[in-house]
Amino acid sequence: MTFIIPKDFKKGKYILNRYRIKDLIILASGCISGCVTILSMVMMTLNTSKIIYAVIGIIVGILIIGTVFLLTTNVSYYFNLLEYYISIIDFYKNNHEYIWTGFDYTYEEEERKINELERKEEKRKKSQKNS
Repeated sequence: MTFIIPKDFKKGKYILNRYRIKDLIILASGCISGCVTILSMVMMTLNTSKIIYAVIGIIVGILIIGTVFLLTTNVSYYFNLLEYYISIIDFYKNNHEYIWTGFDYTYEEEERKINELERKEEKRKKSQKNS
């Protein structure tokens, strides 16, 4: 599938030609929560002197920040991964109603038989009128 899209179709619509307001809010809140997680776990490590808390905090903080940056990355045919996942969730969440536009051969055969019977009846009536 090929879409013909101008090279600069997103220019000027977004902040830094890449982010919407919603994306920046998600990005900022994710980065802040990741940094707070890292700093709080490091501070807890200073009080308890167990290094494992700092390692866990750093890993969780980096995962939060990485996930947020991954969600706001551009993807072809969609604005970013967040929009892609939202469209997948909307697709599976909504009811699907498909309108049948094909042929139902059983119905078509029955209709053909009915039409043949009607034509025979018309021929019989015409032959009765003529005689």
